[in-house]
Amino acid sequence: MTPRGPQANARPQGDDLGGPQGNEGVGGRETLATAIQKQTRESMAYGMRLISFLVTVDSALR
Repeated sequence: MTPRGPQANARPQGDDLGGPQGNEGVGGRETLATAIQKQTRESMAYGMRLISFLVTVDSALR
């Protein structure tokens, strides 16, 4: 049974299996909110890698 209402978005959004996730539309189409969440996750992951790289360079130059 598919959760409805507030519980529909409570599932973790991190899996990239490609199937319908919590707040995607009918047929697994990507809604605007899901697209924004996906882009935000990707941007944050990129930022974390960049910060990690800069910390590595900084500590190597000290």
